Amino acid sequence: MTAHLDPRPGCPHLDPDEIVRRLEDEFEVCDVDADAGQKFAADVLAKLIELRAPQNYVDELAKGRNRARMVLIADDPSSEDYLDFMICPNRGIVIAHYSGRHQNATRPLLKRCARALDYVIYGEDDK
Repeated sequence: MTAHLDPRPGCPHLDPDEIVRRLEDEFEVCDVDADAGQKFAADVLAKLIELRAPQNYVDELAKGRNRARMVLIADDPSSEDYLDFMICPNRGIVIAHYSGRHQNATRPLLKRCARALDYVIYGEDDK
C-alpha cells in the first residue's frame, strides 16, 4: 500500500528545502533527518543498480542523493499516526503505509501534505 505525491502535470518538483519549509508550516510535527535521508537514498540507489533499473533513473537519484532527507510529519508527537518518507531533488514522494489501519488513519495527513506542496496524490485509490 503506497501513495505517490508528484507535481501537477507540467509543473516542476519542489526543491527539498521548499518542501521542508511548507511542511513545517503545515504540521505540528515535522522532523527532518539529512543523515537518514542520505543513507536511505544510497540504499535505494544500490537496490536500483542491483535490479538493473534504467540508467537515467539511477543517474537522477545518484545526482541528488546528497540532498536527500527523511521527513516525518504528524499532528501529535505521541501519535502512531504519522507519515515518514524520503525527499530528494527532482523526485516524487513515495509514502508506504504499514497497514490498512495506518492508511486510513493517515489519509488526512496525506491530503494536507499534497495540498501544502500543491502536489497530486497517485495510488492509494486516488482518494
